[in-house]
Amino acid sequence: MAFTVSYACFSGRGNKRPINQDNYFCCGTYEPEAHGDGIVPGGTAHAADRPLFFVFDGMGGESQGETASFLAAETMARSAEARRAETNADLYLQGICMDMNDSLTAAADAAGVQTVGSTAAGVLFEPERVTVCNLGDSRVYRLRDGALTLCSRDHTVLLPEGRSTDLVQFLGVRESDFSISPHLAHAAPKEGDMYLICSDGLTDALDAGRIGAVLQKNPTAFSAAALLCHEALYDWGEDNVTVMVCRIERG
Repeated sequence: MAFTVSYACFSGRGNKRPINQDNYFCCGTYEPEAHGDGIVPGGTAHAADRPLFFVFDGMGGESQGETASFLAAETMARSAEARRAETNADLYLQGICMDMNDSLTAAADAAGVQTVGSTAAGVLFEPERVTVCNLGDSRVYRLRDGALTLCSRDHTVLLPEGRSTDLVQFLGVRESDFSISPHLAHAAPKEGDMYLICSDGLTDALDAGRIGAVLQKNPTAFSAAALLCHEALYDWGEDNVTVMVCRIERG
């Protein structure tokens, strides 16, 4: 199916941290390191160009979280172009993830720290297929015909005390620890589908019911992304929040 993707992205640092440890890759656009708030007000991409959209959440409990998310986005820009000849979507995304992982482990070595880590979640659009990819607990949802579906998989494990979770997959993993294995999911594109890519600052603040309601009532990518980010920041307001909305339109 020939289609375009309308998109918008909003990122806010919240009230807790002086800098934003989130970053994003939005058709080649990303934020500088140690930024505050970021906005990609909107745009349109053609499916034939294989547009790529990702959100990165630097791991707050690790060293240099803002550096990790920035390096992930910066590396994705280079890797996506270098691997563009790869027509298999899974191999394309797996290769990009490996390149980002190598970049983050090299940064950790250079800084003399154990881990420079980040989550990753995103969507690759192609004329005949949509591919979701994620590592960690940043999420991808799809709204289709009024129904909200979680397309990503949280790579988390409940800690013994039962009050918090730990990531078992993320960018910045050393080969001596374990190998990264991104979750991949596929779907046929459908006109009107809305894909939401977000850091956990959104899902910690708003439940799935509220997220689905906002997407249904705001059919444009810009209005949906703006309102979700606004509600998360002002109803909760502590953690960094990054919200990216992509809508499939025929044409």
